[in-house]
Order: sequence, then C-alpha cells, then structure tokens
Amino acid sequence: MIFGNGGSAADSLHFSAELVGKFLKDRDALNVICLNSNQATITAWSNDFSFDSVFERQIMAHGKKNGVAIAITTSGKSKNVLLGIKKANQIGMGTIALTGNNKYLDDKVDVCISVPSNETPVIQECHVIIYHYICMRVEEDLFG
Repeated sequence: MIFGNGGSAADSLHFSAELVGKFLKDRDALNVICLNSNQATITAWSNDFSFDSVFERQIMAHGKKNGVAIAITTSGKSKNVLLGIKKANQIGMGTIALTGNNKYLDDKVDVCISVPSNETPVIQECHVIIYHYICMRVEEDLFG
C-alpha cells in the first residue's frame, strides 16, 4: 500500500503503477494499491467522517499482517499520513516513509528515507529517484 497527499499522491500513483505493471522487467504483477486513487472512497469517507482518517480507514480495510505500507510525505506532518502509519504498525505491517529533512517519522516507521532538503520540489525530485531505485531492487530481488 502506498499513499500520500498532493504531489506525493501523484508519486504514490506512479510508484504503485511501476510495481503492478513493470519497471524494467517483464514479470508477474505485484499486489500493490495506491490508497489515494479511489476518489469515491476518499471523498465519501472525508465528507462523512474526516480526511484525517482516510488512509487509516483504507489500511483497516485492506492491510494485512506482514504487508508493507509506504508513506510519501515531504513534510512528515500530515495527520492522515501519520494515522495511516500508526494503523499499519498496529496491524503488524512493515512501514516505510519517504520524507524531507525532518525527524517526525524516524521513530514511527521501520525504514525512514529522508531527503536532506527543506525545499518541496527538491524533495519530490529525489523521491522519484528513490522509488525508482526501490522498484529496480524489488524486481531484481523477486524476479532475478
């Protein structure tokens, strides 16, 4: 499961598409979903309850022990991202964060990849390089 807000939501879509489809290798599909891609769920839940819990709710629905939740957030402070990570940890999922130059997520996730910048465009550009690298490694490690 991959999720984020704004530009990080777009990156989450891109990242998940590379893993479901293919990055560099023709291979079997991977079971990856982007939690910000279902507009009906996002808008219904946010309207009826709260945007703060929109990722948490979806992780409750789809998350599985030993699965992986990946949060992409330049600031590391978005309440909906933090609650999503918290729920993923409670379920027993592995948690990864791609973030900027902050310490907000260091003790909340299993792996925190922080870009040493406070400039949102720089952080987002680096996130693309990082998740492309992750896609390459996943394909190499799982499919040879």
